[in-house]
Amino acid sequence: MTIDTTTLSQAPATFQRARAFRLPRSPKVIAGLVILGVFGVVAVIGRWITPYSPNATDTQNWVKHVLVPGTGGDSGFPASYYPLPFGPSAAHWLGTTVFAQDAWSQLLASTQATMFVGLIAAAIATVLSIIFGVTAGYLTGRERLSRDSRPAPVDRARRLRAVGWIQPRARCVNHRRDHLGLHGANAARANLVSAQS
Repeated sequence: MTIDTTTLSQAPATFQRARAFRLPRSPKVIAGLVILGVFGVVAVIGRWITPYSPNATDTQNWVKHVLVPGTGGDSGFPASYYPLPFGPSAAHWLGTTVFAQDAWSQLLASTQATMFVGLIAAAIATVLSIIFGVTAGYLTGRERLSRDSRPAPVDRARRLRAVGWIQPRARCVNHRRDHLGLHGANAARANLVSAQS
């Protein structure tokens, strides 16, 4: 019986390719990708679809002039007006600013710069996080390796007991024996155990 090896070798590559291009199923991820895609498209084509120049002003038609109270007429002061921006309308989808500029045109034109600044900030934060994370992991691992190469605390305690800097264990057992009230045969067994250790 012979096996066709061409189909076996092609199957994993097809599976990997299909897995790489598979869209996520999470609604949150899909919603985030859609929002990011809309902002990306607006950033790319925003300057070309602005209805007005973002810096264009029309002080006669794009703002309402409101008389400042206490000026003009019989007040003795010359008439002074302050601009009041218009709200959304068919001509200005998001209204106007106090400087008589179209807000929708400014939004479309500024999206590209805003996205660029956001992506640069995210890239810088990612690079710094990688540098600090790798450095911290390396230093912690090096410290752990040097700590593991030192003798264990039990070995240090045995060495200190041998030199005489720590009390022998028998005293601790005798203290426990007295504390627990061991007498007679039980006390002899406790002494035997302490002498063996």
